[in-house]
Amino acid sequence: TANGYGKRTSLEEYPVKGRATGGVITIRLRPGDEVAVAHVVHENSLLTLITESGMVMRTEASGISMFGRHTQGVTIVNLAPNDRVAALCVEDLEENGERNDHLELDQMLG
Repeated sequence: TANGYGKRTSLEEYPVKGRATGGVITIRLRPGDEVAVAHVVHENSLLTLITESGMVMRTEASGISMFGRHTQGVTIVNLAPNDRVAALCVEDLEENGERNDHLELDQMLG
């Protein structure tokens, strides 16, 4: 979330829905928080979080706890007052164990 909370949830917990549905809850947000980034990751994905103030933190997806869809998650990054998560880069290991050079930015600093 924008306030630094996150979690991993198995894709099997998400129902398949068609058009014009009410959506699916994926996280229980705290007051004043919002979803900053949602991304499908693998166990061996390397995540790089970037905040609006320019702080960068890297962690492996395997280090983030698995929770159900209706939970709040855990603190992924400790933020300074008035700072927010702005972007997430996801880097996956190739089959040979090396890092893939292709990075995806889900959100850019605005």
